[in-house]
Amino acid sequence: MISQAFKPVDAQETWAVIILNWNTASKAVDCALSVDNASDLCPPLSLVKIIVDNNSERSDQKVLEQGIAHANKWQVTWASKNLGFAGGMNAGLQAINHETCDRVLFLNSDISLHEKFLASLYSHTQNHPQDTITGVQIRHARGGALEVLGGYQYFAWLGVSKRVTTKRQEIDYPTGAAFLCKSSFLLETNGIPTQNFLYFEELNLVGRLGENQTLGCCPEAIAWHAGGASTALILGNVSKHYYAAIACFRYTFVANKLQLPTVVLVRLVYLSLRSAWDRSLVPMAGGVRAFRDFWKEVL
Repeated sequence: MISQAFKPVDAQETWAVIILNWNTASKAVDCALSVDNASDLCPPLSLVKIIVDNNSERSDQKVLEQGIAHANKWQVTWASKNLGFAGGMNAGLQAINHETCDRVLFLNSDISLHEKFLASLYSHTQNHPQDTITGVQIRHARGGALEVLGGYQYFAWLGVSKRVTTKRQEIDYPTGAAFLCKSSFLLETNGIPTQNFLYFEELNLVGRLGENQTLGCCPEAIAWHAGGASTALILGNVSKHYYAAIACFRYTFVANKLQLPTVVLVRLVYLSLRSAWDRSLVPMAGGVRAFRDFWKEVL
């Protein structure tokens, strides 16, 4: 349910919306149409709408071209190679005039917005202007069960995250499926950190928050998530475990080297158990490869 705390506001702002697509064109088009529908209920917002295609197959690009023609004033940026999550989103940021854009909404292609999503999120920013990064409520597209309320808690000594599902819990970083960020902050940070192809981008971004820059959550802004479809298509099992592990090791090495031994141990034990459960060496192979490549980087 949408909180009754929402109230109309009169101020005018310009937001950019960036949708990242990789071989999920039909979902990206549905996402764009949901943005258009939500914008109709939030007149104070002027939107700059961008879809970044992360070098999809030509057949998928054609679906995107045809589908987006039915949406309202979307521009498409075509990447010449798969830039990963951060690189793809940053390609969209390059098309934005940060002097006239107040905030940027980042969306995965498999996200669909509630019709009052933008109105609720805009009202939140007016009531919490100090929020530099804002997480939202994500629900599963099938069945509507709660997936995450704003984002995740991160346990640094273990290198693991836990979904936040109640308002009593504070988030350490937002879910990358959908989050809002001040444009001025992104200009300061030169976009989303790109040291990893995938994973830990949001945690790295939150780590760059300065004085009087805060991380917030708007539980009234609801979006539905189809559930990692693009990640599965991009990675496959080996690469998924590999990219998650090496991103975790890199983050820990920079944040606190003392935590690295326990983080590596926990990750490799987890992947070993996962391999045993799946009766497949694939998860463990990804972790071992990640540790090997990470060790080469730091030596």
